[in-house]
Amino acid sequence: MDGIEEIGKKAYQKQMWGAYEEAITLYSDAIKRHSNDARLLNNRCMCYLELKDFKRAMDDAENMILLFPQNKKSYFRKGEVLMNMEKYSQAEEAFKLVLKLEPRCEEAIRHILEVQTLELSKQTKYTKKNIIRALRMTNDVEQAEKLLKSGKFNAIMQELDEAVYYSEEEDDKSENEYDPFLDPSNPLGSTSLWVGNLTKEVTEQTLKNLFGKYGRLKSLKSNGQYAFINYFDAVGPAKAMKNLQGTIVGSKNIIIKFPDSSKKSVKPK
Repeated sequence: MDGIEEIGKKAYQKQMWGAYEEAITLYSDAIKRHSNDARLLNNRCMCYLELKDFKRAMDDAENMILLFPQNKKSYFRKGEVLMNMEKYSQAEEAFKLVLKLEPRCEEAIRHILEVQTLELSKQTKYTKKNIIRALRMTNDVEQAEKLLKSGKFNAIMQELDEAVYYSEEEDDKSENEYDPFLDPSNPLGSTSLWVGNLTKEVTEQTLKNLFGKYGRLKSLKSNGQYAFINYFDAVGPAKAMKNLQGTIVGSKNIIIKFPDSSKKSVKPK
């Protein structure tokens, strides 16, 4: 009788060839004898997904969560099933549980952006490009919808396209690409903010009063067009970005971004 590794290899080979039903038969046989192996349930769930058998795929995903609650793939598979069932808000919650286990899981972050985009596309008439931009700025479906409906959205986008912090490399980015520098959840753990689209009448004291509401400021320096604001912790910048992105200060909508130096300061795991 073949061991679990041998059965797993045979099943996975069938899966890669697209012989999903045969792979499921092999995985099911292995699961009966080795129910404590997360890989078997995970791969069988993926096969059910390919066959669009969402009920059985969800059963496997739920069993994974029950048996392997600390395995990020348990929640990831559930998110994929829900996304395929067009239950986008529920899928988003499942992918967010992945981030609780692995906060910098880029695949989960991309899927969250994707399901948020699909949810808003279903609810509104806005273009995919504008939906993604609004989501990048708010990280929240409800807030993104409010921003899209507000009269200031187009003005913000025009100024954003002309902002001095965009490099040629950034201009070439895919519209679908996740941008951590605009994510108000502050995945980079930055203690600083870059604030652009300022006018000369906006003084440093004005900015201190405005941004100081969200945390203790360490320093602030403005040249009249843009400013760098430093906090004592990473909580303040996140709150400020979430609440102030696109706010009219002076006569223009300000643009907030985590500075490019933020990524360099993150130590790889």
